[in-house]
Formats: sequence, structure tokens, C-alpha cells
Amino acid sequence: AENELRERLLRAAAATLEFDPSEAELETALDEQLQALGAQLAQRSLSLEDYCRFTGESLDELREGMRADARAMLRQKKTVEKIAELEKLEADEASVSAALAEICRENGVTMEQLQPYYDETFAAAVERRVLTNKALELLRGAADVTVREV
Repeated sequence: AENELRERLLRAAAATLEFDPSEAELETALDEQLQALGAQLAQRSLSLEDYCRFTGESLDELREGMRADARAMLRQKKTVEKIAELEKLEADEASVSAALAEICRENGVTMEQLQPYYDETFAAAVERRVLTNKALELLRGAADVTVREV
């Protein structure tokens, strides 16, 4: 429930941001989403082509169907960057270490097992994760939330 609330708060904050991603940014985000989907499918011994056959879509149709999500993700990313800038948030060493420990726990690996995958791209993703969590904590702290019984 808390994670869902944080996501809703981030979406609400992103909706207030004056930002429209460029076509190049959108294409890069779509590439990343397709790569992530491809990696998830590969874990199940499937390919993007298999997925397209199952859904009856071409790869281009699949890509086009992801456009709205990619645009929303870019708006949320830009929102986090803006909050981090305005609030002077940083991905300090302790926060990065804690995030890496959490990643290891989530994936059932040790730091030593994670090390071969820790490159510049991975480091940037961990930093984004830290900044996103800090921005979400700020949003959550500033939010006036009413819990309703259903």
C-alpha cells in the first residue's frame, strides 16, 4: 500500500511538471523498455518475437503501444531530477551502499556476485534509485494523506 501511495504521489507531481520529452528521449526510453521486456522474457526462455506471436502484434505495434508508458516514465524521471536539484538531494556513499545491499537481498546474490555487473550504467541506475527513493520520501512527508476504510 505504501509503495502504491508513493507511486501515485510521484505521478501527481509529474503531472504538474512542464516537460515534454523530445522524440530522441522517447525513442531511447522505448528501446530501454523493449530491452527490459526482452530480458524478462529471456528468463522464461522466450523472445520478443515469441511474445509478439502470442499477442498478435508486430514489434512496431508493441513499441507503439509502450509509447504512453515511456512518456510517463520520462516525466517521472524528470520530476525526480527536478526534486533532487531543488532539494539538493545526493546519492551519498552510505545511500548507495544501502541500495546495493537491498538489490543483493532482492536478487538473492552477494556483493561479490553482483560485482561483475557493476559498470557505469549499473552505477547510474543505482544512483537514480537512491535519488528516486529520497524524492519519494520527501513527497510522502509533504503529502496530506487521508486513509479511508473500504
